[in-house]
Amino acid sequence: MERGPSIVLDRLSKPDEEQRASLLMNLHSEPASSYLQAYFERLKKGSTMWDVDTYIEGLKQLANIVGRERTKYYDNPLKGVHFPDSFAEQWNKAHPKQSISVLDRDIRYQCPPSWSNELKDFCHVLSSKGEVPLTHALNEFLKGPTTCDCGIWQQFSKWMGIRYLIGDELFLATFKFEKGQFILTQRWEEPINKAGTVGNLLYPFYDEPILHMKASPLGSDSRIQTKSIFNNENYLVKHPGGTTRLQNVNQIDDDYIIFGPGEPQTILSRGELEKRLREAYNSTQSFADGERIWLYTTFPDYIHPHFTPTNWGTLAEEAKKHADHTLDEIEWENDRLDREKQGKSCHLIFNFHRLGKCLEEARNAYLYGSLDNLDVISRARQLRIEAILDFVNKEFPQRGSPPRA
Repeated sequence: MERGPSIVLDRLSKPDEEQRASLLMNLHSEPASSYLQAYFERLKKGSTMWDVDTYIEGLKQLANIVGRERTKYYDNPLKGVHFPDSFAEQWNKAHPKQSISVLDRDIRYQCPPSWSNELKDFCHVLSSKGEVPLTHALNEFLKGPTTCDCGIWQQFSKWMGIRYLIGDELFLATFKFEKGQFILTQRWEEPINKAGTVGNLLYPFYDEPILHMKASPLGSDSRIQTKSIFNNENYLVKHPGGTTRLQNVNQIDDDYIIFGPGEPQTILSRGELEKRLREAYNSTQSFADGERIWLYTTFPDYIHPHFTPTNWGTLAEEAKKHADHTLDEIEWENDRLDREKQGKSCHLIFNFHRLGKCLEEARNAYLYGSLDNLDVISRARQLRIEAILDFVNKEFPQRGSPPRA
């Protein structure tokens, strides 16, 4: 069996640390490839048709850029978007003398100079600093190197889809944020909280499935759904450094778009997605798993808030016990109902009709010079609340006042 890369334990000397910082700075400052520049020009121009098919086209093109066409768009495998630990693994292969050690955690959370990538309340939050136009910041995010997870990526892809529709001029005029207000968090299925640590700025464009089914009984506006598809409950026990405990996906009709940097296929059928999840569970423990198990073993008494009341020493023992555990197809299928139950609270319909209505209103206001009076996200929130109230009044006409939206 081929051995994976070794865990790096030693911290760098000061000169090597400075050299590593210089290499990273050069990566961020290098221009995008000609293919990526052409994609940015396509976003700048926008589309003549603002329909759901065009929006879907934009989502799928972006999925291919980071997936099967990655080598076409990036001349260096360290550029683009990555998971944090896979970035560290690739970095160590490319720069063994300036390697990232198991104790180097912050450096794994990469972002362009126009962004911050911070840990807030144990949740990672990427924020545009507001020092450059938002379109430029989004381009830099994609140019990378940037590290994120599938929850952050699902939000990013929706924003890029809007640019694909309306172009950069109207996008900048429509979506105005104060410095630090444009954020991408790990939780896409909630509205932004007051602390700005979890939630999705585009949440007002989403509906719960039951509400959407009543409003669109024929399903004509249900083509884009965002879901969390879960792995086996013991996935993180076996793979403590793994990234496939679940997949946050954009489901488009029968296709599932995943966040898979460098994967040969990022647009899957449901069967292919299920197979991928099972293979991820059955895979041998990875470089990232080995790093995490080392940390657990080295600091056995530490209790992370995500694992309360279990300490790291216990987690290390469990990871070792499950190292060779696999699931066959029958066991996987028997587990399906439990996995689907886990994902029920993480399933929303992306209401493209609402998005299109708000964007049309923005375009008209822009043409008449009155766009300053229209906040598109607030307008979407208003339409969402109206839809909820209409649903409640129709479903429960004798129940008195509806609950708060």
